[in-house]
Order: sequence, then structure tokens, then C-alpha cells
Amino acid sequence: RRVRLVGIDTPESIKSNKLTKDSKILSVAKEALLEAGIIAKNFVEESAPPGSKVIFEQDLDADSKDSYGRPLVYLILENGKELNELLLQE
Repeated sequence: RRVRLVGIDTPESIKSNKLTKDSKILSVAKEALLEAGIIAKNFVEESAPPGSKVIFEQDLDADSKDSYGRPLVYLILENGKELNELLLQE
């Protein structure tokens, strides 16, 4: 299931028009953004590999879905830690 983590906006992990747009807006090289996006993606995949038991908590004060229709959630890992917070710490 694809979800969007509340409070998290990582760079793209694939070459795309959004990557080019973000690069221009942020004045950061596309390659640097792409690398950061891949690091974030790998961190999420290592923290919550496919098949992991996780808990989705929705923020009742936030919109329930993003512009792509993905639910906005806090993701709680099996160890009780919140993935959203761990990403911000990294």
C-alpha cells in the first residue's frame, strides 16, 4: 500500500520532471537531489521492508490524502518508533 508520511517531503529517487523543477527552485544540482532521494528511499525500505507489520495513524487535523490520493499517515514501526520522526532525525 502506498502512503504519504505526514511532514515528510523527500527529493525524488528517480529522474523526473519534478526532480528538474525542484533542482531549479532549490538551486541544487539534480544529481545531489537524486542521491538524497535514494538515501531516503533506502532508509524507509530498510526500516520497514515489504511484509513488515506497521501501524498507520492518520492525523485528524491534517488533510486525509495528498494530491495523488495517497493517505497521509504517521507510520509506526514494529519497535514502536515513528518512521516520520526517524526520517527527520536522519
